[in-house]
Order: sequence, then C-alpha cells, then structure tokens
Amino acid sequence: MKRIKAFWLALAIGLGISMTLCCVQAASQRQLSLKLIRLHILANSDSEEDQAVKLKVRDAVLKAGIDIPPDQAALKKLEEAAESCLADNGYDMEASASYEDIFIDTRDYDGFSLPAGYYKAVRIVIGEGKGRNWWCVVYPSLCTGFAEAEASGVLTDDELSYIKKEGEKYIFRFKIQEIISDIGEMLL
Repeated sequence: MKRIKAFWLALAIGLGISMTLCCVQAASQRQLSLKLIRLHILANSDSEEDQAVKLKVRDAVLKAGIDIPPDQAALKKLEEAAESCLADNGYDMEASASYEDIFIDTRDYDGFSLPAGYYKAVRIVIGEGKGRNWWCVVYPSLCTGFAEAEASGVLTDDELSYIKKEGEKYIFRFKIQEIISDIGEMLL
C-alpha cells in the first residue's frame, strides 16, 4: 500500500514539475515572440526551379528592405520586389505579401534556435505557395547573422542565452507546451 502511495506521489510531483517547466518555457517564448518579426517565404512548388527562384525572391525582398512594422505600402513594395524578381527570372506568376501571427515550429538557425510558438511574420507567397518554405528573423536582423542581434540591443542577455546554442545547452520541446501556447492564444 505504501508503495502505491509513493508511486502516485512521485508521479504527481513529476507532472507538477513538468507542467511548471512547460509554463515557464511558454512564458519565455511568448516574451521573446513579442520582440521578433520573422520572414516566411513560400515557394510555388518543390521543383528545383521553384526552390531556386524562391531564394532569388528572398534576396530581392531583403534588398528592398522590410519596414518594422510593415504597413500596407511596405507590403506592396515587397510584393513588387518579389514580382519583379520573378519576371526578371522568366516566371509569369504573382507573389503576395502579408503581415500576420503564425505558428512556427522550433527552428534551428546558424548559432541559435527559436522555440515553437506564435510569431509576427512577414509572409511572401510565390504563386500557389505549395512548396517548401524559407525562414529567418528580420527584426532584429538575424537573416544576415546572429552577431548582429547580439549587438542590436533589442534582446536582453537572458533572451539571448535562451536562444543561443552554447555547448550542452538544450531547448526543451514539450508537446504540452505547444498545446498550452495554442490555448493561451485562443484566450487572448
């Protein structure tokens, strides 16, 4: 009888600790997501040609510059840059630009990792937008390197250490944390 009680007590304590960790990570992710704006580019398809032109569109969009936060005029400028790039490369298709909250899975970048959650994103959809996508962080500018974010002063030292890959440091992923984030977004 004592073993059964000890088992249930240990299980309850373990679940309590897990839930606490999930809540702490969800809160940290949410605070981080409020400071970041991501760029999401969806290719027309998974063909080699469409994937190659997706990267050219990416370069054209980054060269055009992304206003923070982007208004309708800025989004129109990005659409025009993308469509001009497509035309210059012999593609007869449209591109659309939007600014929205979207759920993004955990992403590993060169030197850092961002946890899953909802983020503001500038989304460029090329043609049908059914191909593989490309991601980066445009504010602070992480599309060109993590060192710029460290120097930007936008993120605190705690937030930088939260996303940095340093030695044996891990970012834990819990499905329950993603569910809690989804519920929190529905309630807000």
